[in-house]
Amino acid sequence: MRRKPASRLGVHLVTAALACVALAPLVQCKPPDKNGAFGELSGKEITGCCTDFRVGYDMLVTDFGVDSSLRPQYGAFAQAMGDDVVLSTRLLDEVTGACRNLALDFGGSPDDASVKGRSGTEASYAWCNLAARKLTDAFGDALQPAGHFTVHFGRGDCTIDAPIVARCEAACTSDASCQEKSVDERCDKADIVGTCTGKCTGTCDGSATVPGSCDGACDAKCEGTCGGACYGTCEGSASAGAHCRGICLGTCEGTCRGRCTGVCHYGKNAAGKCDGACKGGCATPYVTTKCDADLGAPKCPVEPSCEAACKAIGQARATCTVPSLTIAIGDDVPREVSADLLIQTKLRSLELNLAKLMNAAQVRGPQLQADAKAAYEAGDVVVADKNKLALGKLGLKGSACAHVIQTAGEQSLQDFHTAIDAATTVLKTLPVPK
Repeated sequence: MRRKPASRLGVHLVTAALACVALAPLVQCKPPDKNGAFGELSGKEITGCCTDFRVGYDMLVTDFGVDSSLRPQYGAFAQAMGDDVVLSTRLLDEVTGACRNLALDFGGSPDDASVKGRSGTEASYAWCNLAARKLTDAFGDALQPAGHFTVHFGRGDCTIDAPIVARCEAACTSDASCQEKSVDERCDKADIVGTCTGKCTGTCDGSATVPGSCDGACDAKCEGTCGGACYGTCEGSASAGAHCRGICLGTCEGTCRGRCTGVCHYGKNAAGKCDGACKGGCATPYVTTKCDADLGAPKCPVEPSCEAACKAIGQARATCTVPSLTIAIGDDVPREVSADLLIQTKLRSLELNLAKLMNAAQVRGPQLQADAKAAYEAGDVVVADKNKLALGKLGLKGSACAHVIQTAGEQSLQDFHTAIDAATTVLKTLPVPK
């Protein structure tokens, strides 16, 4: 049963929680709402508080005082909601920060009445709305008249935490003797990422912080020679579509030979040497492998309510590369305009902050939101089943903690929604492909 979002979980949980920094436990000492899922307990005194739901801890091994038959799926639900509340807080803070940076870089003020004193979700919407207004003015007044802009967005890549998915599923299996398939067997061949010592026959994935080697088409920023039109700088001088005979730093409409901050698609005759993450195929066996998509269905029977939680945990603990965005100025722009320091400064701010907003609105945000929603709904069935409550399978402690876990899940869903919605508000104002 979906309840109205409860009050906020106090102050934001620090994002370092995933690194297992010791946090004060979330505590629920109030009796449940008499109109809620645990209404029959509202007239009873709850002995003790819920101190077992601790974000950043391994809750897969916590029993929460529930019957052993519920322990695996209850623990998986708790772990998923704990991980998601941290990820949603982090994403929301990142969106708020990006919108704040854009608003200030384009003429806004922290003393603006629309943002001053705002916090939480209100701050996200306030800063993103202010950023949208400032960008609308900028594109109408200065940037858009300067000429045509094209945007290249490098999505970044996320490899799931397969070991914790396997451990979560193993705890929930009804056949302890079953031997589960390996990650390579459960990951689609096109989604396998690894270290390739031979020829990479797929793509070589770089990032904004660690560009990968490239000899082909780069979907983000090229750092090297460009066999085509270079939009950025060529040998240190502004280039708006000219053929670059030296080092191109920007987007390359052709073959990039050097390094790429996004995905490099090798040319037909390329050596295929990838010093980054090779994805989709290697002529020799991978040295190490990970999966950058959800694993296929497990072979061993797993409690249905656990599958969604295990999947959400794997995504929440995924390792992700930093997304990148490059804005290229069209060749119809006079060189003195494209080289203008003020315009270049504003474009760099757009590149840095729009990458975060696009990631939140179109890539990582929707993925995490969908997984969190599925895990919440599956887990809600486990803890809100009145038959289990009546039979004493949840117990007083398990019932009290369930209320906290559900509240955490509801808050994470609310924060994911706010982050996506606020980021989209800014992206809608831009006269560029999204």
